[in-house]
Amino acid sequence: MKVKKEKIINFKEKIINQIEEFIEEICDFYNISNSYYANIIIALTEVINTQDIISKENSENNYIKIIFSKKSKSLSFTINYGNIIFDKNIILINDEKHDLNTEKGKRKFLINSLADTVNFNESKNEIELVFFTTGIEEEKSQERKKSLSHYYNSKKQKV
Repeated sequence: MKVKKEKIINFKEKIINQIEEFIEEICDFYNISNSYYANIIIALTEVINTQDIISKENSENNYIKIIFSKKSKSLSFTINYGNIIFDKNIILINDEKHDLNTEKGKRKFLINSLADTVNFNESKNEIELVFFTTGIEEEKSQERKKSLSHYYNSKKQKV
């Protein structure tokens, strides 16, 4: 089942707070671990860094839209830039190396290291960050198995 949720990020307000609130709500609802939460926050924040965004219109009225999709094996965050131009080289992963001595190189490294997949759709002016949840499910399964095994073994000894 595919679930969608949207958030408009307004540049008049504190961007980081808006992103954190949106991601926290999603992660709480889906019981996403703190490490995945941190990966999502950092990757999204790096993609939405305002210093690389250039407006076609009055910057005071600028906003971007984040579209969240929960798919069977992933969490997807699509950032739609609407009337805003951004430096698409920040997210392109075809480069052989990330120059970690530059701010852009560090950001590119973070985005591509923390997200499992990064897709760019130039015609729609969107970037999609995908985070696979299969690792999360495996972790939960192992915890459940351990817990049930412990419970079973404790009952078995009492009999």
